[in-house]
Amino acid sequence: NFIFIGSDGTRFMNEDLSFTLRHGKINRSGQWVNLEAHNPCWIVFGQEVLDAGLGLDRKGFTYVSLLGLEQSAQLAEQLKEKSLQQLAQYGDKAAFLKALVLELSRRKK
Repeated sequence: NFIFIGSDGTRFMNEDLSFTLRHGKINRSGQWVNLEAHNPCWIVFGQEVLDAGLGLDRKGFTYVSLLGLEQSAQLAEQLKEKSLQQLAQYGDKAAFLKALVLELSRRKK
């Protein structure tokens, strides 16, 4: 239904959205690797995707529109835990950032 194109004009990811993200990584042949980031990149799609109500005609992709509510919630939880683990090394100096991570993880919008 759509493809991602990098600045070199080639596809750079598997558009099958059934893959599972973990901490911003994807499983490739048994190895968890970072998602490739291409800047700029383009998304090429047809009218059927636009008509599907994914919001592409408004503000772009969201994790919920791409992954679904359940996978988006799982990703948010994973990212929250990773953030808190990284901040733990800073002790009380990171109190504000820890509180921010927790507050953002409770948001519903």
